[in-house]
Amino acid sequence: MPRKSELERLQEIEQKIVQLRAQKQQLEARVKQKERKERTRRLIQIGATFEKWWDVRTHEEAEWFIKKLEAQGLEPDKMKDAVRKRRGQQSAAQEG
Repeated sequence: MPRKSELERLQEIEQKIVQLRAQKQQLEARVKQKERKERTRRLIQIGATFEKWWDVRTHEEAEWFIKKLEAQGLEPDKMKDAVRKRRGQQSAAQEG
């Protein structure tokens, strides 16, 4: 079998690069789709919990509810920090 010329080898490598780029693009698309599905599921679960506990059924009601909590002294940044801290503790407990 004759050896391939440098030009032929270069063309083969170029084809492989094109194929690998296409595979990379497909994989990135699958990862993004999976992330979107996970986010959608999470948002649905959070919304369902909000609706269950406080009978909030619309976006406007949720906004009103949060503003009422804020007016009563709830500081969103402190609550976010507390949630993140709790999340970190849960992650550490699961790892340990």
